[in-house]
Amino acid sequence: MSDTKNPPWTHDEIILALELYRESWPKVLDKNSAEIVTLSNLLRGLKVKLDGEVSSTYRNPNGV
Repeated sequence: MSDTKNPPWTHDEIILALELYRESWPKVLDKNSAEIVTLSNLLRGLKVKLDGEVSSTYRNPNGV
């Protein structure tokens, strides 16, 4: 898959991201934090299972 614009976030992805935000409040997580990297890996892994591939920018820690 080419590195074109990523698709909009799904409802379920937003719920997972908001839950992480709620759990970490009031701390603002850095893109290199274990929590952000874990969420990124989860979202990327789910996409691979559903579609078979992801771009290098798809829900990477910088985008999460």
